[in-house]
Amino acid sequence: MGRPARRQREIEHVREDILHAAGRAFSRQGFESVTIHDIAKEAGYTATSLYAYFKGKQEIIDALLTGIIEEFKGVFDAEIPTGLSFHQRLAFLFGRFSETADRWPEARLLMRDLKRSDSTRCRRKDGRDLDVRLVEWLKQNMTSAEDLAGREPESIGYIVRSLIIGAFLPGDLAMLHTSSSRERFTLALQVCLYGIGGKVPAKEPRPS
Repeated sequence: MGRPARRQREIEHVREDILHAAGRAFSRQGFESVTIHDIAKEAGYTATSLYAYFKGKQEIIDALLTGIIEEFKGVFDAEIPTGLSFHQRLAFLFGRFSETADRWPEARLLMRDLKRSDSTRCRRKDGRDLDVRLVEWLKQNMTSAEDLAGREPESIGYIVRSLIIGAFLPGDLAMLHTSSSRERFTLALQVCLYGIGGKVPAKEPRPS
């Protein structure tokens, strides 16, 4: 029993290494230009040995996108410390998203390049799933209707999701390279809680 399980963990570890290597290659050379040989070289494997883990480039792309989406979904399952206000819980959520962004630094650029590709279009359902999870999270963690200014969680969830995606994939590529995930998610949280140009309290909740 122990040996097969250990072997499976080893396979998953190698697959993750390959995915991160692919993300670096895509970011550096562009999505269309990268070949399976480029990915194998980046990962430190031969192309032949890489095929033992993935059938080809498209499967690697799909696995990259799936990995990011699944990690994003998993953020909603993180155990929240007790005794926090709604704003503090929201800061906790943004902090977990910031950590997820840090685990996939290269793949964020890949996702930008794939905005119009079939791989991204076929994952619209994944985006809707994120919307549903976020709305569920808001309903579970709000203490009263006043936490959402009396608005429906569905409406607030759509806006909050946009801020999260904006922090993960900023429209300005320069910002992606010159600011940290924590800085971007802190800004997104401030906009979410206080609006653009709103007065930020001295002891504001921050992504933790």
